[in-house]
Amino acid sequence: MPGNLREHDALSLKLDKEYGNYVMRIDTNVNKIILNNNDSNSIRKLYFSFGAGISEVAHLGAGYQIDSQYALLIKYAITWVSYGAGFHFSGGSGAGWGITVSYFTDFWLFNNITLEYLYYNNLPLRYDPYDNQLKKNYGNYYQINFGKEYILKSKNLQFYWLIGVGISCPKKQGALVLPTIGIGFTKNN
Repeated sequence: MPGNLREHDALSLKLDKEYGNYVMRIDTNVNKIILNNNDSNSIRKLYFSFGAGISEVAHLGAGYQIDSQYALLIKYAITWVSYGAGFHFSGGSGAGWGITVSYFTDFWLFNNITLEYLYYNNLPLRYDPYDNQLKKNYGNYYQINFGKEYILKSKNLQFYWLIGVGISCPKKQGALVLPTIGIGFTKNN
């Protein structure tokens, strides 16, 4: 194998195509795909993502795969909970624009680590007893996840999943730490 491929001790399959210097290794144990630097044409560039889960009611986003290890996603998301001690489906949800940075590497059952930031630009109105009026709230939401996502170009929708932890920090409210579990689909172009 060429020296620029990462080594691993799992059972691998080598595919060579006559055009270009295309080499792909597939780990049959965890569906791991490692590409060499000579074939960036088989990795997605632009992709679209939509999903749902415990912390997010839904999200819709567009992303860019920088290389086989890094991706950026800009998304609009709605969360189930933004503050309080429980799931407030009408009173505690928040929404806003966010960014997700993904790092792809194979470990255990996962192939990526994602860091997410969401700016709550739309939290429900809350009653302020000091001013005796309803006020709109703003804040931040942070999330770290481990998941499985397919990054090669495909004509089909690709399923992904993730688990992790999120921290919601609305302005003038206490921080809320909650588990994150999500599923969704990507359309890789």
